[in-house]
Amino acid sequence: MLWKAITDDMDAREIESLSMLSRGFQELRDVNPELSYNVLLDILSGLNEYVEAFFFFWLYPSRLF
Repeated sequence: MLWKAITDDMDAREIESLSMLSRGFQELRDVNPELSYNVLLDILSGLNEYVEAFFFFWLYPSRLF
């Protein structure tokens, strides 16, 4: 899954981190597919909330304070 994100110019720590995440999700998917799915949805939801907040404050900078 995450192996597509690994590039030749990454250092060993980045590659190992992505490999660990990939292995973790593969193992979780095998043990509990529903939990794996829900974790991914939570991650995507958090990213969506971050993007929405970013664009809201970018569009309305006067509302920062």
